Order: sequence, then C-alpha cells, then structure tokens
Amino acid sequence: MRFRPLGGSMMPFLRQGDTVSISPGQGCQIGDTVLYRAGEALVLHRVVIKKDGRIISKGDALGRLDAPVTPEQILGRAVARERGGWVRPLDTFGQRWIGLAFSFTVPLVPGLIPLLARVMRGVRAILERVYPQANVDLIG
Repeated sequence: MRFRPLGGSMMPFLRQGDTVSISPGQGCQIGDTVLYRAGEALVLHRVVIKKDGRIISKGDALGRLDAPVTPEQILGRAVARERGGWVRPLDTFGQRWIGLAFSFTVPLVPGLIPLLARVMRGVRAILERVYPQANVDLIG
C-alpha cells in the first residue's frame, strides 16, 4: 500500500508530497512509523510507547502524544519513503532510533531558545566586566 501524508507533523523525516510505502499488518515496535485509523482520519505517526496492549504514537514535529490506539486500528508500518525520485528505507534500526530521538528533542527547542539567549546575555555581561575594553558580541 502507498500513502501520501498531509501536513507537517512528521517533518523533517516525512513531508507533504512524499510517498510512503506501507507494509500491511498490525506488528510494530517502538520507533516504527505506523499508519492507523483514528475515526475517519488516517494518521501516520511514530510509535513511542507500547503498554497494556495499546500503542501511543507521536508526530515527530509535535509536542504532544496522540491518544492510545489498539493494534486493530493499525493498518501497517512505513517501510520506505519516496521523495524526488529517491527511495529511502524507513524500517531500519538506525532510522527508527534517529527518528525516535528527534521526535522527543524537537518539542524542547522552543523552550531552549529563550534559555540559551539568557545564558548568552549572562556570559556577555561577565565578559564585559572582566574585559571592559573589549567589544563583546557573542551572537552577532
């Protein structure tokens, strides 16, 4: 089966317009990207938790987890992505774990930017006190 995702919830690994090859079946593991039915909608997100017979997924670019789904809602697992004539496998160990790590890192970025800016201002203030004659410009 082939599927074309809409939206940007799986950026940058999957983009709108990509064609994703889906291997039918309900088997999946943490880190896999699965296609499942949520009401009338089809959702293609990464499995982040498997617990008590339920699967919880998350869009890589989103800051929240999806509602739990049952294995019966899973239509299949993404095994490859086609973009611009190039095909990339998605079901390798490396792809699963890189995607999973990215999925949990992206939501932290908006909170880290103001923190980093404060740290840089603090460092600049200290350097200006220690070296008052220097023109300290850490950010550019």
